[in-house]
Amino acid sequence: MDLGTTLLMLITIILILIGFVNKNSLFVFIIQIFWMYILTAGNLSSIDIVVHQNIFAANQSGGSLNIYGELCYLFGHEGFDFIEMNAVLCIFAFILVYCFIKKYTLNYCFVMSLYFLYPFIDNVIQKRFFIASIIAIYAIIFIIKNSRFSKLVAIFLIVIAGLIHQAAFGFLIFLLLPFFKNTKNPKTIFIFFLIIISTLMPIIPDILKVFFGEVKVDFYFVILHEKIKYPILNFILWGGFHLGFVYLYYNFYKTCNKYIKKMEFEKNILYMNIISILFIPLYYWEPTFIRIYRTLIIFNYISIANILPIGQIYYKPVFYISLKYIVYSIIAFICIYFFAGMGYTAIIEPIFMENILSNLI
Repeated sequence: MDLGTTLLMLITIILILIGFVNKNSLFVFIIQIFWMYILTAGNLSSIDIVVHQNIFAANQSGGSLNIYGELCYLFGHEGFDFIEMNAVLCIFAFILVYCFIKKYTLNYCFVMSLYFLYPFIDNVIQKRFFIASIIAIYAIIFIIKNSRFSKLVAIFLIVIAGLIHQAAFGFLIFLLLPFFKNTKNPKTIFIFFLIIISTLMPIIPDILKVFFGEVKVDFYFVILHEKIKYPILNFILWGGFHLGFVYLYYNFYKTCNKYIKKMEFEKNILYMNIISILFIPLYYWEPTFIRIYRTLIIFNYISIANILPIGQIYYKPVFYISLKYIVYSIIAFICIYFFAGMGYTAIIEPIFMENILSNLI
């Protein structure tokens, strides 16, 4: 490992640790955001880079039916290559991340440190979905507001996100939130939907082909699925990982709700965590479907951050709650990026080694 790669990794680790200690330093927060931008926009190679470059090249004739394709065409005809286009798009994406986190918590550095652990690495790799997911975050905010107008805005934003990456249409499932909030027995509704999805599992690919086309659906449900040696084990591991995050959040809400009266925002996020479980049956085919829930996790982090004291203080009761999330995020980082899939060499190392900044050192 060369000096540049080592230095980039070291800076990242230091920023994560500082964020946990000094939870609300605006200066540190801005540095964290800027550093995320450097690692994301400056990334020159990852396991998905060829796919993204091919999409960029394929759209240079124009006439695309989606927003991302048109962006590729416009940037390409202005003389930009894919890396340069991504760098520009990431400026807007991280401005939105900055505004979102700063508005909803004062312990923004704590949120960023957890975000560095998981799912930041995936966002660097899945560049197109990252852009779409940031738009989807704002859609979720409008879903939580729960007015007729806000629902329309949320649907509009999800459609925009879906025209950047089709997987973002999956965020439409969170429009079920009012059904869970307004019913006397949300467990019954959840079980009802889970039974329906589980029953439809054999024909889910055929249903999705109606909306997304045969080529796209077969890529995830046939080509990628066939590369998985043990689908049942894969389903259990990723489903368990997902349920672990949901359980931690449920435990957090249940504990804090005894002492804090106004937790409406946190309650909405709890219901969304429960709704997200409906995606778990899809992990049998391909774990990449977890990307929808992955986007929601930042709301979990914000909820945890909001019950912590401001600054460098940690009170004992809430310290254990935050510690659980920190430990689980570290476990998620190690398991996903070191042991699952292609491992450290293919996933993590290129993000630090194949960066414009590390190449300059």
